[in-house]
Amino acid sequence: MKNRLSYHTRLPFKNSVQIGFVHAAEALGIPRAVHSAILGHDLVVFLLGKEYLQSIGLPIVPEINQRLVFFTSNVQFQFHHDSVIVPAGRTETRFGAGLVALKGKMFERFAAGLCSAPEMWERLQSDGSPSTVLALIEPGQCSS
Repeated sequence: MKNRLSYHTRLPFKNSVQIGFVHAAEALGIPRAVHSAILGHDLVVFLLGKEYLQSIGLPIVPEINQRLVFFTSNVQFQFHHDSVIVPAGRTETRFGAGLVALKGKMFERFAAGLCSAPEMWERLQSDGSPSTVLALIEPGQCSS
């Protein structure tokens, strides 16, 4: 019996907890629910922390003509190559919020910037880099 250690018992505790967390999310149907919820939307913005990102079943494959935008400091995750990864860490606190409220503040400014410049919609849909999102956040600072 001693030689029959399971894979999970050989992992460091933190990794075991993370694997259990992902399995629990799958058992609850979280990835399936998220994938269903985003169907048919041209733009989907995620403001999720590390554990929530782990629970949604990355990488999420966007539909044709769908843009997935992730505000995150967790760039080590496997995101689909067509997703836009917008950095949201210490450097971005320049947008006027601490780390806890940062993604919400960045989204608020992004939305204000897009409302002020609706002509940017096409560029947002075609640009796979974070530069268009960040360009919309900058003028959104005036609206906050």
